[in-house]
Order: sequence, then structure tokens, then C-alpha cells
Amino acid sequence: MSALAGSRARAHGVSLREAFDVWARIAVMSFGGPAGQIALMHKVLVEEKRWLSESRFLHALNYCMLLPGPEAQQLATYVGWLMHGTLGGVMAGGLFLLPGAAAIMGLSVVYVLFGKIGIVAAAFFGLKAAVLAIVVEAVIRIGKRALATQALQGIAAAAFISIFLFDVAFPLIILGAGLVGYFSGRRGWPQFSGRAHASGAKGDDSLLGDLLPLHTTASARKTLQCVAVCLFLWLAPVTILALTLGPANVFSQIAVFFSKMAMVTFGGAYAVLAYVAQQAVDEFHWLRSHEMLDGLGLAETTPGPLVIVLQFVGFLAAYRQPGVLSPILAGALGGLLTTWVTFVPCFLWIFLGAPYVEKLRDNRALAGALTAITASVVGVILNLAIWFSIHVLFHETAPVRGLGFSFEIPLLASVDPLALLLTIGAALALFRFGFGAPRTLALCTAAGVLLFIFGAAPAAARTLAAPESAAMRAVVDDSLAPKVLMSFATLWHAFAFAAGGVYVVHAYRSLFLGGYEARWARIIRSADWQLWASGFAVIGLGIWLSDEDYLANPKLWAKATLVFVWFGATRAMRLLALPKLRRGERGPMLVASSISAACWAYGAYLGVAKPLAFGVTPFWALLVGFLATICGFLLMTLHFDKRRSSSFPSNGFDRDADEGAPP
Repeated sequence: MSALAGSRARAHGVSLREAFDVWARIAVMSFGGPAGQIALMHKVLVEEKRWLSESRFLHALNYCMLLPGPEAQQLATYVGWLMHGTLGGVMAGGLFLLPGAAAIMGLSVVYVLFGKIGIVAAAFFGLKAAVLAIVVEAVIRIGKRALATQALQGIAAAAFISIFLFDVAFPLIILGAGLVGYFSGRRGWPQFSGRAHASGAKGDDSLLGDLLPLHTTASARKTLQCVAVCLFLWLAPVTILALTLGPANVFSQIAVFFSKMAMVTFGGAYAVLAYVAQQAVDEFHWLRSHEMLDGLGLAETTPGPLVIVLQFVGFLAAYRQPGVLSPILAGALGGLLTTWVTFVPCFLWIFLGAPYVEKLRDNRALAGALTAITASVVGVILNLAIWFSIHVLFHETAPVRGLGFSFEIPLLASVDPLALLLTIGAALALFRFGFGAPRTLALCTAAGVLLFIFGAAPAAARTLAAPESAAMRAVVDDSLAPKVLMSFATLWHAFAFAAGGVYVVHAYRSLFLGGYEARWARIIRSADWQLWASGFAVIGLGIWLSDEDYLANPKLWAKATLVFVWFGATRAMRLLALPKLRRGERGPMLVASSISAACWAYGAYLGVAKPLAFGVTPFWALLVGFLATICGFLLMTLHFDKRRSSSFPSNGFDRDADEGAPP
């Protein structure tokens, strides 16, 4: 195995260790849904690393678009397999999932334990408005790209009418659209012609080039081995749970239901969520309709595929039917089981079909099927947008049944004006000002919290979750909420403090060594504001959640002074000292670096000095110690600078980070 891996590395020059670093970097940066994730992979794999050519990347993407499941995660698995075989595919696809799965698990626990607490409920209230605007934006974006002909527009309209008015199951809509597209493409109708790309790129200078590694060759033996192993990993847990716990047990239902979903999740999270809601809410009663929207909002704020929202559904399902287990443990097991049976098939589709993918390249029938399915997905997402808007903007709905119709209409008298205003604001942020999904989500969440603080949204926030039965509800002490908020802020501050240390190190590196590692650009670019922002968050929460005695603690005001000085020093460094350093003036950079280093070092001292935590030392003494630290670092920096040649080259520690950074 090692010899084979070595031959792969020699063929294209990329080792498995290097690939691990690249895929880990992509995983933690994969925000923004499938469009943003695919664009990120294109930038890293094609433009920066030049692992594969444009045509090869598009060929892999087109194949992944044909498959059920998240296309971005499958594309990562495909490229990992292409570069390093099965091990590379598992590594790339697994790393792509890991950050999002871990984040959703933690957020699910917070949701069930503290979602009923006013300020947390208000945050989710604001989050829902942003998600509604994002779903509408997805309808418009995908519709512009997918509905190029009247025939495709007709398929989208038929899909919407079928699912919204007649409650037709999502898999049947996908199957019907696929059959129409398949036979239309087979007859050569231009309305269903799929997008093609050249089979190769002239002047291909990528590392992989036109190379076909040995592991990419297809054979009956490899196919049977792949099917046997993947089916065992996928279906063995499902079979064991169904036989031992029975079909009525929630874990058996989760395993079977989400195994089915893994085979019909065409169109990504937005499209499949309507079908999941239809089953999970109406048939299994695992969660309520508004909670589905909360889950999608959580998934929007985490890296990885949006389909990871299904883990949230599985968590709530098991949490509310824990059996002999504790609710939290049952929920965690339900979420992990959902993730397993949802994503293991994604590896099967890649490892099974990738060796034969060249045969699908110019197949008009399959291209027509994909085109029709994409059109139908637009109609399904439009239904999702309307379904979300009804449950976000209105408190009550009335069912309409009869003559084959099965849908709900909102009662206009039950409109929520605050939700309507937040949704309009989110739409303006997305469409008018181009803020993007992450910033819009953050702004709407903050708006919901502010409305709660000023007493404007408690009633609306309470509509996030109707009262649960005693069997469903975990016993939670509401007094834990402030501690949880402070814990998150403290954790954020700890990470930011570590990043601030990197910032200081690279400041001195630019002064005395003249070097800069571009791979740290993202950390350096954000460290200067992450540290002061998290510091203000910790101080603000401390003041808000504590009594008046906290305001008399000298250490509080010493920390506030440090944060303000750090803010001024780093701003001056980036805006004033760095430009002068590049022109050969070292003085401002020496001063700014010394003050930043002193802030960082003295902040570390205040964090570990136990007696100071109780306000024993007066504020003037703490301030004198801080000034002495600044003087010490300044003298030390000037001393080292005198020992260095003034002509030593300096590239500027933040040159790459400043490019494209906001002023």
C-alpha cells in the first residue's frame, strides 16, 4: 500500500500529507452553500494548487451533479479519489464533513437545552428571517441558470404545482422529471441538451494533466468489492437496529428513513428539506415545522454541506423519544446515525461510478435527465420558500383539502410584523447591498437579540417553540444560560488570543527576519479585530450578567484598557506602520509592534494571575505595570533593531493579507 501511495505521489508530485493539509483548509473554509464551496475548491485545486485542469474539474462536477447527495462533498471525494485513490477519497470527503457535523452537534445540544430561554429564542427568531431571504435568493439564482427554455420552465411550474397544491412526494417529482428529460435528450431535443465541455484542455499544465492513475481503471472485481464494502458499512447498522429494536423504535425509523433520503436527495438541502419536513413533521412527528427552519439556519452558519441539517432532524427525533437513554445521549446517537446513513452512500456513488464516468461524458440521454431534474428542483425550492414564508410570517394557517388539493393558506390577521420587517431587512441586505449569506445571518441574529433586549420581541421569540410535554423536555436550570453565553465568548476570546500571538510573532518576523508565510494570511488578517471584538464581548457580558460589584473590580478596567490599546496599536500598524515599513521607515512599525506585544503579554499575565482576579491590586498599580511592560518591550525591540542591519530586506508581514482586505 505504501509503495502504491508513493507511486501516486511521484506521478503528480502531491503527497498524501500535503493533500491532507489542503483538504483540511478547504473544510474549515467551506461556508456559503454548494455554490460557494464549489467556487472555493475551483480556486484552490485548479487556480492555486493546479492539481487538475479546468476541463477535468468540470467533468467531475457534472458527474457529481447527476448523483443524489451534496455535490460539493462528492466533488471533494471525487478529486481526492482521483489524486490518491480510495484513501484519498475517504480523507477528502470525510474532512469536508467533519467541521460541519461537529458544529451542528454542538449547536443542537444548545438548541434543545437553551432554545426556550428568551435571548436564545430571539436569536433563532432573527435567524429565520435571514434564512427565508436566502432561500428566495436561491430560487432566483438557480432559476436564472437552469430555466433557459420554455420546456424547462414548464417542468419547474409542474413540479411546484404538484408539491404545493397536491402534496405529491418529492421522489416522484424527481423521477418524473428525470424520465421526461431522459427520453427527450435521447431524441435529441435541444430544449433538454445538457451543458458539455471539452474533453481536454489544450496546453494543460496541471499536475495531474491527462494522467490516468492505475486505481482509476474499472474492473468487475473492483466494482464488486466497492459495492460489498460500502453496502455493508451503510446497511449493516440499519439491519441490526431494525432486527434488535423493531421497526417502531425511533432509531430504526431514523436509519430506514434517512437511508431512503440518501437515494433521493437531488438538488441539495433546499430541495430535499420540503420532503423531509413533509415526513418528519406530519408522519413521524419528530419535530415541528418552524424547527426545520431553525435547523437550516444553524446549517447555514456552519461549514460543510447544507444537507448536514438532516443531523439536526435526527438529533431532535431521538432526543424526544430517548427510551432508557438520557435525552442528550439519545439525541447525539440519533444525530450520528443520521449522518452515517446519509453520507456513507455518497462515497459509494463516487467509488462505484467514477471509474466509468468517461462513458457518461457525451451521453445525451443522461445530460437531458440532469437538465430536467435541475428544472424540477427550482419548482421544489420555490415551494420551500413559500412554505417557509408562511411559517415565518404568520402564526396561524388554515388547511385546504378536497378535489385532490392539499395545502395550507395563511390567516392574514395572524401576520407577525416584526418577522416581516426582519425579512424585508434581510432581503435588502442580500439583494440591494450584496452582504452575502454569512453577514446577513449574523445581522439578523443580532437584530433578533436586540429586539429581545429592548423588549420588542419576547412574544415573537416564544413562537419558536410551543410547550413540550414533560417527557420530551430536559430539566434545565435557566440560570445556566448566562454561563453558557460567557463560556462561548471566553472560548472565542481564547482562540482569538492565540491568533493574536501569531500576529505579534509575524510582526517581529517582518522586522527582523524579512519573511512571511502566506499560509497564515487568513489568521493574521482577522487576528487584530478578533481579539478586541472578543475582548469587548467578554467584558460586555460580564457587566450585563453581573452585579454592581463587578464594575468595581480593577481587573475589569485593566482588561478594557488593554483591549482599547490593542485596537489602536493594530489599527495603526496596518494603516500607518506597514505602508511606511515598505518604504523603508522602520520607526512606526517598531513602536506599533512593541505596544501590540506588550498588550498580548500583559493580557496573558492578567489571565493567569489568580490574586488579580479578585481585585486585590488597585487599578493604578495595574496601569503602571502595563506601562512598564510597554516600555520594556519597546526598549527590547529597539535594542534588537540596533543590532540588525538597516538594509536587511523586509517584505512586510501583512502584505498578502492586506490585498483585498477592507480598509
